[in-house]
Amino acid sequence: MNTLLSIEGLTLARGGFVLGPVSLALGPGERLVLLGPSGGGKTTLLRCLCGLAAPDEGRIRLQGRDVSDLPPERRDVGYVPQAATLFPHLDVAGNVAFGLRSIGLPAGERAARVAGVLELLGIAPLARRRTAGLSGGEAKRVALARSLVLRPSLLLLDEPLAGLDGRARDSMAEALREAWESTRTATIHVTHDREEAWLLAGRCAVMDGGRLMQDGPIEEVFRRPANRFVAEFLGGGNVLGTEGNLVYVRPEDLVPAAPGEEAHYAGTLTAVTDRGAFAELRVRLPDGTVLLARVPPAAIRGLAHGSPLPLHRRAPPHPLGDVRTFSPFWPSPGSPAVEKGD
Repeated sequence: MNTLLSIEGLTLARGGFVLGPVSLALGPGERLVLLGPSGGGKTTLLRCLCGLAAPDEGRIRLQGRDVSDLPPERRDVGYVPQAATLFPHLDVAGNVAFGLRSIGLPAGERAARVAGVLELLGIAPLARRRTAGLSGGEAKRVALARSLVLRPSLLLLDEPLAGLDGRARDSMAEALREAWESTRTATIHVTHDREEAWLLAGRCAVMDGGRLMQDGPIEEVFRRPANRFVAEFLGGGNVLGTEGNLVYVRPEDLVPAAPGEEAHYAGTLTAVTDRGAFAELRVRLPDGTVLLARVPPAAIRGLAHGSPLPLHRRAPPHPLGDVRTFSPFWPSPGSPAVEKGD
């Protein structure tokens, strides 16, 4: 892979908090979502990358240049923190132009860049508005514009959809997609939300307990989890013990067995939940294990709570590895690495 960003053995220890060692790489134009529970240290990793936190060991290389010891303004990295902190004494255009003024860009080019990024993010009509009157979604777009206008080699987004609900969240997600498709800026996007990761990731890295549990294309990570933590964190999959080993069965791969069809599991139907586009079945096996199946709504007709229900498995179970066995170097299917802390 042509490497834009290379993180090599990055470690940071502060009191009881330990980050890493982190080894990870990102290619030009790639979108990587760092996904994991709150308190996993994802924000700390971003702060190390942009120069707001100093790691104890390891190196950060961007476009082949070692930026490990450089201050934030010399790294060519755009960082959009979770809280969209804007300058209240400047209007929207002034906020977006602030960084361009600091690098001495001529006024004409400055105005053209600001106008272009405001148009890209759908906030051109807000150019002369003061920031105090902006909605949460508008403020986040302005903060994003302030980073994008500098045309960084790498963009870091920390929970960009946090605090937004309903239409504002959907609109901001669409703005992020459109901005990436237009600029192809390499991006690392932090979230704890599985749906957000699925919608916006090209590649996904799942983190927990100071390590990277799995790293790969988003479809691969969600459909072939590397270990029990990933399987359970990513959406209620079925983790089963088979001959001393753990395997994962996707809920979408389980259906009520038709007459004459092999029943891989036989249990009792304990719950049916109609979720509109699909229905969820919970089936308790004789040993007490509860399996989750996701089926088309039509498949629940005639099913009765408490009745026996044999299940057919449409695909082989996926073996789960041990979280301690992964290589720390990308692009292994489960490169460990990261931190804990936020």
